[in-house]
Amino acid sequence: MQRLERLTAEDFGEVWKIMEESFPVDERRDRKGQEEVLNNPYYHLYGYRQRKEVVAFLAVWEFDVFTFIEHFAVKHTYRNGGLGAELLQQLLERNGLPVILEAEPPVGEMQERRIRFYERNGFLLNPYEYVQPAMSAEGKKIPLDIMSYPRRLTAGEYETIRDILYRYVYKV
Repeated sequence: MQRLERLTAEDFGEVWKIMEESFPVDERRDRKGQEEVLNNPYYHLYGYRQRKEVVAFLAVWEFDVFTFIEHFAVKHTYRNGGLGAELLQQLLERNGLPVILEAEPPVGEMQERRIRFYERNGFLLNPYEYVQPAMSAEGKKIPLDIMSYPRRLTAGEYETIRDILYRYVYKV
């Protein structure tokens, strides 16, 4: 069984390589901005190593009332073997709080596959319109869907979560 472990700033270079290969520029901060977030007490990196190399990571914000998965990726050569689902389940079992993530709307095959992956792991799409603020000065706002575990959010819960994300994660 693969075990999720807490990563440190020393692991950031390996995490950054996976992040760059997995996320478009508008869905991540620049390297300097991402390194600065490592100092935020709400932000944590978890990962999995294969022969001392980080091959998967989850970048999460752990707030008092929910956990937000900001980035989750498995190195390309390790995908489609069940590792991602196993690590995601370990994160879901960590603290018993609701878990939130942003997902691209299911408008194409890849986006639909991602949504189905999260649904197989217990996440549900929420019906609220959501826009991810730009993650960098050059970045763009992105319309995304909010998914939640273990249940859908009420309108009030969604608004509270959106406000926390905008304030602490995106600084708007």
